[in-house]
Amino acid sequence: MAEPATTEPATTEPNGGQTTPPATPPAVDPVKSAEEIQQEFLSDLGFQSADELKAVIDSQKAAEDANKTEVQKAQEELAKEQASKGELNDQLLNANAQLAAFKLGVSNDHLADAVALAKIENVDDIGKGLEAVIARNPQFTGQPVNNPNGSAVVDKNLGGSNESVTAEEFKSMNYQQRVELFNLNPMLYSQLNK
Repeated sequence: MAEPATTEPATTEPNGGQTTPPATPPAVDPVKSAEEIQQEFLSDLGFQSADELKAVIDSQKAAEDANKTEVQKAQEELAKEQASKGELNDQLLNANAQLAAFKLGVSNDHLADAVALAKIENVDDIGKGLEAVIARNPQFTGQPVNNPNGSAVVDKNLGGSNESVTAEEFKSMNYQQRVELFNLNPMLYSQLNK
């Protein structure tokens, strides 16, 4: 017969040279041992069976899923409220800008243009932006605007008034003079350049 397998080699005693046989572990039933360990673990956690623990875990997961849904709903509601608040802030800013434009004398016809340009000009202070826009575009206030040569700009004379140039004078002008006429009065330039 074969001898049982040993897990430890034989040892030699230094004093007498006697050898002791290796220790053999006691025979253990591994299935029973695992069940006992599991039952001890469950009882340490306060449960009688694995099914009871699984039920608690499943109910906890369901509660977490429900809470996630509630959190997601709350986040969506918050996003909607923030968007609504942003829209209201934009409307308030636009109303304040229009009021400031009216106070600075901007005509109703040019109100939207003046406000849009002022927002681009100076987003921090709409009043300063409006002042800068009106300084560059005095026609927004309904005041008559003058051309660089001092003549008034009217609807049919947007390029200025320099009607004193005749066709003969135009033909005798050099390139620089024609460019100047074009810049001052493009309509007259196009009439004479036919």
